[in-house]
Amino acid sequence: MFKIYTVMSCMDEIYGCCPDAKYGRVWSTLFNAVVWTIWEARNKVVFRNEPVEIDFFVDLVRFRVAWWFKHHGRGSTVPITILIENVGIACIDIKSVNSFKAADSVNKKVWSPPEKGALKFNVDGAATKGPNRAGIGGVLCNFKVVVLCSFSDYVGPCDASTVEMMAIHKACSLCVARGVFIGKKIDFISDSREAVSRVNNEGLGNFNQLHLIYDIRSMLGLLGKASLSFNPRVTNHEADLMAKQGLSSDREIVVWHDV
Repeated sequence: MFKIYTVMSCMDEIYGCCPDAKYGRVWSTLFNAVVWTIWEARNKVVFRNEPVEIDFFVDLVRFRVAWWFKHHGRGSTVPITILIENVGIACIDIKSVNSFKAADSVNKKVWSPPEKGALKFNVDGAATKGPNRAGIGGVLCNFKVVVLCSFSDYVGPCDASTVEMMAIHKACSLCVARGVFIGKKIDFISDSREAVSRVNNEGLGNFNQLHLIYDIRSMLGLLGKASLSFNPRVTNHEADLMAKQGLSSDREIVVWHDV
């Protein structure tokens, strides 16, 4: 005879499988994130006729578990870049994880903090192949790998090239509007070689993106010590997750930390 599971009975069994009490918070948060994401994906399939992309689903669960820990204070001293890769570290020794040195060797190879006194704003865009949807996201960190700002936004139907440009534009506009970043050394990082080249080149670039290109150039000039650089996708993991979060949302999310 088949056993009928309810959400509560699944929760009880999942919690009972936790191998170590100190990981209980991770275990319960993971369960809640998975259930929430499944429910959200189900609604998209039923009401929007949108396909479910497994890789995106897994990344979204990891993103939510990390940020739920961060915003509820459980991992408040742990850099979000580390929590996304290994949220369990928040349960092991939160106080000792306060710099990039606490990250594992793989993280060190794919992302490096800015020099002392400088800032890095990693940005990215994401677009689906099916019903055309696009999202943008970004994460601003200082040299201590403290997250100062994170954002995600759904920008509607958009081609891959333009959505990358929109992500750069959003990051620049956030820094200009904040004011305190004017005159500080900020390196905006994108994994789109095409977008970076069009902004940094003195030519006109793509005609359909002229307003974005000119706006970005103006804002970089206004900030004073800002620059725009290309880095491969492997170094842009957190911004990629934020952009995918934008895909799953119908509203803009901007969170400022420690500023």
